Amino acid sequence: MTFSIIVVVSRGVENKDRRAVFAECFATLCRQDFPKENFEIVIVDSGSGLNNGDIDHLSRLASQSDANFTLLKPNLGNLGAARGRNFGLRAVNRGQTKILSSVLVFTDDDVAVPPNWLIEFDRAFKDNPDAVGAGGLTLPPPDLVSKNIFAAYERSVYENYPKAQRCSFSINEHPVFGGNIAYRRDILNEVGGFDERFVPSIYGEDADLKERVVSRGYFLVFLPIINRHLSSYNFRRFLAQNLSLGGSILQFKLNHGQTSPGYIWLTAGLLTSPVIFLLNLARGRERGRVAFLDGLANFFRQLGKIKYRAQVIECFSSQMESKTRRIRILFADHTPFVGGAQLALLRHLKFLDRQKFWPVMVLSGSTPDLTRRFEEVFGLTVKILRFPRLKSLQPQASLYFLADFLDLISLVNREGIEILTANTERAYYLCFLVSLVLRKKLILILRDFEYSRILLRLTAFKVGRYVCVSKSVQDFYGLEKRATVVYVGSDFEKRLSQVSDLDIDIAAVSLGLPNTRGILTIGFVGRLVFWKGPFLLLDAFTSLVKEGREARLVFVGEGVERERLAAKVSQSGLSDRVFFTGFCEEPAVWYKIFDIFVQASIEPEPFATAVIEAGLAGLPIAATNTGGTKEFVEDGVTGLLVTPSADSLTNALEKLANNESLRERLGKNALKKALNSFGEEKITGELMEIYSSV
Repeated sequence: MTFSIIVVVSRGVENKDRRAVFAECFATLCRQDFPKENFEIVIVDSGSGLNNGDIDHLSRLASQSDANFTLLKPNLGNLGAARGRNFGLRAVNRGQTKILSSVLVFTDDDVAVPPNWLIEFDRAFKDNPDAVGAGGLTLPPPDLVSKNIFAAYERSVYENYPKAQRCSFSINEHPVFGGNIAYRRDILNEVGGFDERFVPSIYGEDADLKERVVSRGYFLVFLPIINRHLSSYNFRRFLAQNLSLGGSILQFKLNHGQTSPGYIWLTAGLLTSPVIFLLNLARGRERGRVAFLDGLANFFRQLGKIKYRAQVIECFSSQMESKTRRIRILFADHTPFVGGAQLALLRHLKFLDRQKFWPVMVLSGSTPDLTRRFEEVFGLTVKILRFPRLKSLQPQASLYFLADFLDLISLVNREGIEILTANTERAYYLCFLVSLVLRKKLILILRDFEYSRILLRLTAFKVGRYVCVSKSVQDFYGLEKRATVVYVGSDFEKRLSQVSDLDIDIAAVSLGLPNTRGILTIGFVGRLVFWKGPFLLLDAFTSLVKEGREARLVFVGEGVERERLAAKVSQSGLSDRVFFTGFCEEPAVWYKIFDIFVQASIEPEPFATAVIEAGLAGLPIAATNTGGTKEFVEDGVTGLLVTPSADSLTNALEKLANNESLRERLGKNALKKALNSFGEEKITGELMEIYSSV
């Protein structure tokens, strides 16, 4: 079996002692006596305070043990155990981790596991093929129990359960310890994972999950293996733990159809606690030295019910409401042309879950074809605004801007918009003002390097989340807090599968390409603007054919440099080797014709969708190492990275042209990476998580 070990690292790890505890936890996970290729460690950083030095240390530990390790940084603050574990589950489902495992194992950041931990889980599932989960104990270290009364009390909590009930799990039979539990991934997906209504300040999500699983007729097996709980055993922790238990008891009852008692009943329960306390003392001979803590724990739990009642009910009610209504989001984009940012947003809206979200689109209307394509998205409301260019200083621009501002306020109120999402710079400033006046949530998707960093800093107080399309963009703007990297996705593999051999022949004939399959075809897809590097590619291609290489070059796209580029082709005598398709709404057929794809940008590329499409087409990629491109193209792995110069690009093209096996290997690696990490469904899922959190 294959396992993904999910560990949510909570706040407080920046403390020296807690950092040491987590380091020991991680080290024991790395030292598993289990085939390294069959398990992975997935750390979900829940606002823990881990710094770069800590992360480097974890990476070294994993590398030394040859363990697969993935660090997930949601940047969503304190997630709590339930949300954090679900985040890890979704990451595994979407291929964001190293292994698409069949079983997810959960432990905590202050737990040390034995070397045979995964071996025992593997044996339990193989011996019980009908079991959907397995779990064991998480107890204080034995040497601590004899000298620490709080550690002795925690161990006694487990010992209260009859040993006869430890052979299997069913409702009300066995406590579930979140620090030592495993479930098959398919069952977690079936029941929806952990219930996120268990707010970060309380816990009980593990017992709730067990209840929901076994109520469907499934069963779990008890695992006779013990993890060491390395927590601090003192009165402060004892108090906090039992207060939280009180809250979790209320949450558990609400989740399973019981009503929450009112404050009068809770107060009455608190007043009767001394009686229970005395009864525990009376049976002290049976319970030993922890009888006193038994009564005290009951008192604190009753107190916790009172403390957390309002918070639990509010969280439960809001979550129930969110299940029956859709979050209404406005997306704004002002662009005067069809570019990658607009096509990425268009794909995202097509994949958006309409059961949870309802989108409204605002465009400039300057590109009718783009407007038409957005209007064709099912059920999408499209509103046209002017989006005047304020830098022009024309008097009417201010009037147009004011009119847009009033129109957008009216639209937001009329449609019940809760979140405004800006896809371009000019749209952002308008959305910022409207969100400020109406006190709405604001998200900015940063898809380029054109924003004023000064204005971003001045308006940062209103932005609920920055979404950066690459780490390069995030670093450029110096965004750390409230910034999440979500790459551009694509569903291009579906469109590629629809291209037939006849389509390929028709496209070749329409462009006048030689009807020869054996000619090496180099492709470029994108706008024909100077910074995209079409002239650089033409120079490199010219050098390649001068060496006697039989090849042709196809530019797919349109732009202001089209005429100048065509003139240079004519002057070079390459008109029979270089071809221009013009604007192409569906370029899939051309990717089928290409043998090599080139991304030749001479300025930083935020993140080019064309590179992902080339990967999904299984093409070897030659790309300049600018901006976000190098976050997909790994030199020698998924393509060849070069400096933006004609000589460097020529050398890369020669290397690919002369080595078919290299082209095949790079293409296969690019396809695998694109499918695993850049599918549109996965990327849209990440964005939907952000909308929900905001």
